[in-house]
Amino acid sequence: MPGTGLWRTKSVEQSISDTDEPDTKLRRNLSAWDLTVFGVAVVIGAGIFTLTARTAGDFAGPSVSLAFVLAAIACALA
Repeated sequence: MPGTGLWRTKSVEQSISDTDEPDTKLRRNLSAWDLTVFGVAVVIGAGIFTLTARTAGDFAGPSVSLAFVLAAIACALA
């Protein structure tokens, strides 16, 4: 019996039938502009993570783990 709330489940048969509907198919709608913007965003994101790790290692020292936990809390609050 499928549960309700947090522990609810869906049968495999229901999942397959949901994807067979034509309105739920993924379409290829990305243009060259979309791919270019996506590529730039990936490069900037990778740079941010690299810079963050380097800065945390230089300034936080052995408490790098604590620094990342505090950064995660700040991001969650934002």
